[in-house]
Amino acid sequence: MAYTVAKTIKGRTYLYRVERGRDPQTGKVRNRWTYLGRAAGAGGEAAPPRPARGETRRRLIDATERLLERDDASVTPSTIATEAGVAHGTFYRHFRDRTQALEAVVARLRESRGATDEGLDDEVASPAAARAGLRAWMLRKLALVRERPELVRGFYRLVAGDPKLAAFREERRTQVLARVQAHLYAVSKRGYAKIDDPAATARILYTLYDGMYRQRLFDGIAVDDTSIRAAAEAVERIVFFPH
Repeated sequence: MAYTVAKTIKGRTYLYRVERGRDPQTGKVRNRWTYLGRAAGAGGEAAPPRPARGETRRRLIDATERLLERDDASVTPSTIATEAGVAHGTFYRHFRDRTQALEAVVARLRESRGATDEGLDDEVASPAAARAGLRAWMLRKLALVRERPELVRGFYRLVAGDPKLAAFREERRTQVLARVQAHLYAVSKRGYAKIDDPAATARILYTLYDGMYRQRLFDGIAVDDTSIRAAAEAVERIVFFPH
């Protein structure tokens, strides 16, 4: 049995669906309340039903991206909720804090772009394939700042003043360095390049692309084909022609 109930709170009317049924464990009859939305106008027509949880989360992530791209000085749970068109408390049903929402933005970008370590194949079969793999890795790292510069710039600026975000970025940096180091070790072990210190070389490569990120983001230099070719050539010189 189900019916609709209207509740008026501080002059506003809200609609709920009430389903009456027996609890299979206790045998007691209980009511299950589901919020439908706010009643609109004197006629009492129901507002559109509340979006599904997945849809609301998506709207919050979209809103966070938009605020970053506008380089908004105040990316907070409140501004994110307002931008998404949801109540302030709704934000906390999906994210613990701003940092978690920003992490969700980064995770979605990684998912949409595929594996960030594509090309770093530890079973690489030839020197040419090793070079191509590292070149592809650098391309993927630079592609985001090429395609979404405002978004990346906004994120970097928040990282500068947010210890939680800085810790998140450092964790990601550690993961990337470990992956590149393992690949360089495999390349060296197969004799495709002479790399005395894979860990140090991985740090050099990371510093190279991170420096290009920062220069192009904050100096307004576009990432174009020439920049990408230069990065690929630098990778080859560092790894395959170190002397």
